[in-house]
Amino acid sequence: MATGYRALWLPSHILADEGAITLSTTMKALWLPAKTLIPTGFWLPGKIVKLTAWGKATTDGTAGNYVFEMAYGTGDAPTPLVAGATVAGTVSQTNISWKAEGHMECRSIGTAGVFRMSALFYPAVALLASTLQPYLCPASAPADISIDTTVGTNAVTFQAQRSGAGVWTMMTTGLILEEVGP
Repeated sequence: MATGYRALWLPSHILADEGAITLSTTMKALWLPAKTLIPTGFWLPGKIVKLTAWGKATTDGTAGNYVFEMAYGTGDAPTPLVAGATVAGTVSQTNISWKAEGHMECRSIGTAGVFRMSALFYPAVALLASTLQPYLCPASAPADISIDTTVGTNAVTFQAQRSGAGVWTMMTTGLILEEVGP
C-alpha cells in the first residue's frame, strides 16, 4: 500500500509553461498528452492516480460557454471521459487563474477494465459567469467507465471546449501526476 503521495515517472510534471491552447467546439487537451502517459502494465485493481493542473485562461469579447472534462485516451476529445455541465464564460478576461484536481481509480484490468474518474475545476470567479464553485466532473453521479489497460498509448488529461466563434485560450502552467493508492 502506498504510504503517501508520490510523483510518477517523468515527464509527469512541467518545468516551463505549456503553450496556449485555443479552445474550439470539440474538447482540447490542456497540455501535450505525452506528459501524462500511463505505461502498459501500470494499472492494478485498487490503484489510484491524482492529477493536478493549474494555469491561466484568456477570453476575447465574444460570448460563449465552457465545458470541462477529465479524460483518458490519446490526444484531443478521447473517450472515455467525465464531463461537467455547460457553463457560461465571461468575456474580455486576460490571464485568469484556474486549477483542476482529479482522481482516476482502477477497479479491474484488461481490455474492458473498469475505472472511475472524477474531477473538480476551480476557475477564478472572473472566468465564469457564475459564482457556483467548484465545477464538478461528472456533472451527475459518478459512473464506471471501460478502459483498455493492455495498451500503453493512453494519457490522463484535463480538457476543455467552448462554444461560439471567438478566440478563447487556456494555458497550463503547472502539472503533477501522482500515485495515491496501492
